[in-house]
Amino acid sequence: GPALILVVGSLAFSFFTGDGTLLDRVCWVLLNFGIAMIIDSRYLAIKKEHPKVFWVPGVLALLLSGIIYFFSSLFGMSVNGLFDGSAEASFKHGEVLIELGPDDNIGELDGILEKYGAEYRRAFPFVEMSEDEDLAQYYLIHLAESEVKPFLEAVRKDKENIDHATLNFEIKLDDPKGTRVLSPKAAAGYLANDPGIAEQWWLSPQVANEVHAMLKGLKPKRKAKVAVVDTGVDGSHEDLSDVFGASPGGTDLNGHGTHCAGLAGAATNNGRGMASFNWEGRFVEVRGYQALGPDGRGDLYMLTRAITQAAEDGVDVISLSLGGRAKHPPRLQREAIAYAQKLGCIVIAAAGNDHGEDALHHAPSNVEGVIAVSAVDISGHRAPFSNVNTSLKYPIAAPGKDIFSTMPNGEYKLMSGTSMATPIVSGLVGVMRALHPQLTGAQAWKILHQTGHIIGDSPQVGNVINPLAALRAVQAL
Repeated sequence: GPALILVVGSLAFSFFTGDGTLLDRVCWVLLNFGIAMIIDSRYLAIKKEHPKVFWVPGVLALLLSGIIYFFSSLFGMSVNGLFDGSAEASFKHGEVLIELGPDDNIGELDGILEKYGAEYRRAFPFVEMSEDEDLAQYYLIHLAESEVKPFLEAVRKDKENIDHATLNFEIKLDDPKGTRVLSPKAAAGYLANDPGIAEQWWLSPQVANEVHAMLKGLKPKRKAKVAVVDTGVDGSHEDLSDVFGASPGGTDLNGHGTHCAGLAGAATNNGRGMASFNWEGRFVEVRGYQALGPDGRGDLYMLTRAITQAAEDGVDVISLSLGGRAKHPPRLQREAIAYAQKLGCIVIAAAGNDHGEDALHHAPSNVEGVIAVSAVDISGHRAPFSNVNTSLKYPIAAPGKDIFSTMPNGEYKLMSGTSMATPIVSGLVGVMRALHPQLTGAQAWKILHQTGHIIGDSPQVGNVINPLAALRAVQAL
């Protein structure tokens, strides 16, 4: 009796206070409950009492834990860290990032660098001290994996020269997989002549025609630059080549970044492929910055370097369809985004796809000043995979389920995720910036929020973008 109550109470406490997604904690509690019950059954067997009372529920709990883990993995759902066996799996081995104080010099660390056989280079050589004292003083350190822990301990003790030191942890895509490759077919009833628009449920004839008719009669004050920070962008794609601007991420061996780029600003009314809010390519220039490799994995340094480079290049909007669980966003990530915002960039990030988890614990969507995007489906409800975001300051929602867009090598594909909802918002904000170049991130969100559609799930994901109303509101500024 009392022992069972103690076990159940302990497991309940770990469920409500533990880290990880809902699935993580369910699996963990079932696993521990099963083990505890089997141990208790062995004790009862020794006492020659009734072991089945504990043995049967213990085995069932273990089986259920295994079934949840198997099917979660099979369908691409997130069960993180339970069976990795190594807490270091999420870090890039042999790399450390350090930030020196504003008055310090890397030469002052020669002794400790030599002791641990470390090599170094400036992390952001294009940022001068006069521009940002924090980013200009970051260094990327390379050393043997066996030396990482003692090196970190040593530099963290050097309070005189070191302001911050961290492992270079990995970042990866966490979206549900794409569904199928499609070929654009003829579309009727649309003002735009892009054949693939018929596959874009979120651009219904009424929505698309009203927005495109409005933009057809408008002249942007200047073309806005939207940076897709992702796996790169296939800038030679038939529906992107006319709107793609010179940038370091002009190729894409994964496809995720190219899919996002089409949603952010594919050339519209060009008789090819898909449509976006970028009427005749006059409002938005898309740029690519690679933060993730062909396998969809990157790291803190790659991401912050891409964000910083995009900001230095003078982009208007930075679209981030990536991230990971983090109760507190990494300091370097916060500093890079703050630098971009200081230079006038509006930063928009995916809320994540942890099946209803709170984006308050998902970075970079939880960084100060970032517009956090959740996803809705064709029925107007929160997409089952989407995180909720209304714990954050700037929540908004957009279509993110079965979204048709560009893929490398001239292809098109349906994909799902907050990764898809994010560039739709980024593209719309890009057009808003083209009409009103002084638009700030706070103003952009306020317009999206006040003009957005209120749905049943708005208390969880914010209002859903209403493109026509948002563009009219910008014109009224």
